[in-house]
Amino acid sequence: MKTEEYRQLLEAWSQQHEGEFDVGPDMHVKSRNIRSDSGSRQHYNDVEESQGENSEVYVLKVSSLGKKTLIFIVKKEIRANHFMEEEALLQRYATSVHAPIVYAFNETSIMMEKCTPLEKKKPKLYHLHKPFKLVGVKDQIFEYNNIARALLDIRLLKCSVALYDKKGMYSEDCHSGNFMQRGKRIVRIDFDDMVFKDHASYSAFFRAENLGESKTSVADNPPEDPPYYFWWAGSFCKEDNQRTWNRDKWNTELKRMESRQLELQRVIEAEIKKQRECVTARVQLRLVHRRWTNRLRLFANSPCTIRLHIPKGCRFRIHVLTDFLF
Repeated sequence: MKTEEYRQLLEAWSQQHEGEFDVGPDMHVKSRNIRSDSGSRQHYNDVEESQGENSEVYVLKVSSLGKKTLIFIVKKEIRANHFMEEEALLQRYATSVHAPIVYAFNETSIMMEKCTPLEKKKPKLYHLHKPFKLVGVKDQIFEYNNIARALLDIRLLKCSVALYDKKGMYSEDCHSGNFMQRGKRIVRIDFDDMVFKDHASYSAFFRAENLGESKTSVADNPPEDPPYYFWWAGSFCKEDNQRTWNRDKWNTELKRMESRQLELQRVIEAEIKKQRECVTARVQLRLVHRRWTNRLRLFANSPCTIRLHIPKGCRFRIHVLTDFLF
């Protein structure tokens, strides 16, 4: 499709939104709303779940005579007095390496490449009461779980770092809802709150998009390395002196976290092993006690000797019934 066809398609969709409609004699469109600001999700066999807030997301299936059916996503802004043009320009400026391709846009909507939700990954976490009561290592569990969750989001951090290093822009909002996947590559999907690290980066965007004016801002007193810092702040909910850390310092910290995670895991697993052994010992003791409390009956026509081997520490009760025949 050509650029003008994308614009024509978006214009026709803006008037129709959902359902089926034709764009000229050769283009037929099926449009479905798959995500709204209320958080409700509608599931269809031919679409995946979509992510995003403050907008409605539609999937478009475009059929043309003699051509392969194409699928697009349209993001429609629902906030009053919020316009999509500059967000679309920022997403386009990020290039297809860092964001879904932008095909067309207007004041309210962006038509873009269809990507898929992030592949769901769950870190291994520990619980205070499962499978045993681990109150003795609760501090270690809390620290371990924080590190495990943060390191899981390293894949998002890599995308943010690449966008920052290449285009000089970043967002303080680094969470999984603002990212999707194109194949195995993770891309940024929300450019609403992007800022530039300095005036040089901002000017490069301004010139590339040939803007007369812009609402996008330049950061005021940003951290030394914003992508890492806001990843950290979002993961750990605390701030020490990380605002001043450079890239080398952050890389050192990541290695320390990986090492610390393994150290904490050994401590927690040792406690689990200890608790398991205690439970196993109690169960075995209970079984032995139950076995030896069974009533023992011996029937004999002559005197006999009984030898009992009792495990140390076990309690037992024995009943001897005798009948003497003369």
